[in-house]
Amino acid sequence: MYRFSFFVALISYSTAINAQQIELRLHGCQTKSDKTYFCQLSNLGPIAIPAIEYNVTLAEDGRTFPWAEHRSGQEIAGGLEPGETMDLAIQLPTLPLRANEENVSISVELLPQYLPPPRPPADAPATAKTFANQVEACFNRSTLSSAAANGAIDVNVTGLKIQKVKNYVTDDAAAEQLFQAARRAILVCMSRNGTADVDVSLRFDGSGVHGLPSDY
Repeated sequence: MYRFSFFVALISYSTAINAQQIELRLHGCQTKSDKTYFCQLSNLGPIAIPAIEYNVTLAEDGRTFPWAEHRSGQEIAGGLEPGETMDLAIQLPTLPLRANEENVSISVELLPQYLPPPRPPADAPATAKTFANQVEACFNRSTLSSAAANGAIDVNVTGLKIQKVKNYVTDDAAAEQLFQAARRAILVCMSRNGTADVDVSLRFDGSGVHGLPSDY
């Protein structure tokens, strides 16, 4: 039978306008089959969590590399409110036949979470809305990681100058990936439509591209 280990996740989340703390804890973990690892997940922080991502590793002391690794995640129906605990069934990766499961330990690491950003204001200028619709047609989400695709950023566009002004992605690499995808979409749109003379603010999130008030 596998040995168990797991990581408590203390994940900081910050934006340009506020700072929040995400604090999750895995506990009570046990295996009930060679394919599933059952744990309890508690939200010890002050804000609700809409989804989780985690990395599962099967390793053996003394070996340079793990036997198996698997990254996964799931949406949480209804979210996980502050103070709530839920059961979590984690699917285990397949252990090679030459591994001795008596010497193998399971590690579960919770990965940085994303939080849904505020809804975009409805009073964006018509020029920003029009440009957002054009950029939407050029925005390619297929190459984004789940953290980037479910996060959001706000950007200012002044001519060919594109600047990130607010960030709603907790993972730095995912935030940069989303910004570069947004930047490419804007430049492709400008080239395709001949609209280089713009001064707008846009939000890129999981639901699309939105125009924002210029002073947002």
